[in-house]
Amino acid sequence: MFKILLAPMYHRVHNTLFPVKPDVFQKYITNMASKYPIIVPGENLEQKISVCLTFDDAYYDFYHFVFPLLKKLNIKAVLAVAPKFILNKTDVCAKDRLNVPYNDAVKDGIYQKKAPFCTWQELHEMQQSGHVIIASHSYNHSNMTDASIDFEKEVLLSKKEIEDKLKISVDIFVYPYGKMNKEVHKQILKHYTYVMRIGSALNKNWQNRSNCIYRFDAEHYWPQGKMLQVSDYAKLYYKYLCNSIRKK
Repeated sequence: MFKILLAPMYHRVHNTLFPVKPDVFQKYITNMASKYPIIVPGENLEQKISVCLTFDDAYYDFYHFVFPLLKKLNIKAVLAVAPKFILNKTDVCAKDRLNVPYNDAVKDGIYQKKAPFCTWQELHEMQQSGHVIIASHSYNHSNMTDASIDFEKEVLLSKKEIEDKLKISVDIFVYPYGKMNKEVHKQILKHYTYVMRIGSALNKNWQNRSNCIYRFDAEHYWPQGKMLQVSDYAKLYYKYLCNSIRKK
């Protein structure tokens, strides 16, 4: 039987600009989990369609809204972390942390004072639960194709800091902005078992021809409560073929 792996990509599920509330997302994931096996890198593709939930940036709303849902449904998700923006702990109240505008969260002086991202304390709790798999998202959430990129810092230091802080092994790298090139990818594969990017495609397995797991932007589906349609699968398969031919 032909099996496929879908890796939807999410960022925030709570935003002051969203017309819908996080409970819509919670219902959406509950519905998805009732239809498909939810798996993480390395686990077997169990049915015709399996799903790997991926979340970028480790915003606090993941801890506040998504983590309790993962525990309730007994499922797992991949959380991509950029260590620069992670504080050890915070006393900032949940309301203030949740209401930092999306585009302001990474600004100097704001992420330190408002703590819009998960803390190391919270990341440790989630990782220990077994429901959250921590991935590197580079150190500074940097475009990995930038000619001035500090590879040692973005790829190696990010991995080391997460491993040191959480006492775990980090085997997944998630490209910020989905940006990659063949040379950078070749080097990253020396340090990580699984690599994810925005490829707007489905997957045949955890490596594909490009040694890359393709993700698709799922953030225009869940606010409407929509699951993928036949036409969506056709587009994702077509893009998989294009990516495979280009080995990208």
